[in-house]
Amino acid sequence: MLYNNSNQFKRIFLRLSSYNKVTLSLIKHGVPLKEIIKTKFPYYFKDNKIPCSLSIELGNICNLKCVYCNIPHLSRKREFMSELVFGQLIENLKKVNINRIRIGGGEPTLHPHFNSFMTELRKYTKFLSIVTNAQWIRPDIKETLINIPFDLIEVSMDAGGKEVYQRSRIGANFELFETNLNDLKKLKDKSQKKILINMRLMVRPSKINILNDETSRWKKYCDSVMPQIITNIPETNYFEDVFIPSQREGFSVPKCTLPFKDLLLKPNGEVPYCQVTGNTISRKRIIAGNISNDSINDIWNYKIIKMRRAHRLRIFDSFETEYCKGCTGR
Repeated sequence: MLYNNSNQFKRIFLRLSSYNKVTLSLIKHGVPLKEIIKTKFPYYFKDNKIPCSLSIELGNICNLKCVYCNIPHLSRKREFMSELVFGQLIENLKKVNINRIRIGGGEPTLHPHFNSFMTELRKYTKFLSIVTNAQWIRPDIKETLINIPFDLIEVSMDAGGKEVYQRSRIGANFELFETNLNDLKKLKDKSQKKILINMRLMVRPSKINILNDETSRWKKYCDSVMPQIITNIPETNYFEDVFIPSQREGFSVPKCTLPFKDLLLKPNGEVPYCQVTGNTISRKRIIAGNISNDSINDIWNYKIIKMRRAHRLRIFDSFETEYCKGCTGR
């Protein structure tokens, strides 16, 4: 089934309830409304002088092997972010005010310095969020998430129940996920902190018809449930019951928002031109810079700007933007 993942109006409509709650939380934490709108509709505004958000991969190591993810197929060195790279990140953040920071991976909570790194990072942004599979075995992780505190905790689940979940995520335990999520909700309610728990509910074409039932089921554990369409990533060679990006036909380029709003920091300090192609396997990755040598400001304003101009002008004839052809877009 073809699906245009870069259609912003369609994405917002599908996730309207959860987007409303996240937006309200962002505003309460001091993120300007105009900046929030820019992340969805950047083509109507001038470029930000700094990225609206920074996504940080604490490592490319995960405790699961999701069948539709390309991370299990990576041939590159498996590593956690070192203290040296993290220190370089902090020095950058002292010089540029980024209102939103998102922590991801791999599975970020596996990092051996997760607690101390997050405690330090909390000082340098208005809105700190994390994406996690919630397969936590260490008992202190739930407390850390609440006590830091993260402003938004996003957990990932597959629509369709235990069988679909464990078949899609090799190594996952459905009961452990449910217990951890229940405990997290109780800790959050007890703390009375303004923390949002959002579920990223991964949806296959065959499960669209049960989306409302699945949303109702999980709302007792979460503040919001956000449907996420599972699209095919060519490098996984996984085509079973997934959506196919419409841009794949004709090898066209989506009207993507990522170059206008977000930088991705890899565990080794590299910043790729794009989140999507930053984990590419079959092609050479195009790296905009490394925070050991380049500042966030320079990467954003003198490197990534080439990608933004190409998207604004719809001219994709450079080496960097060849990677946009056939991409899912966001």
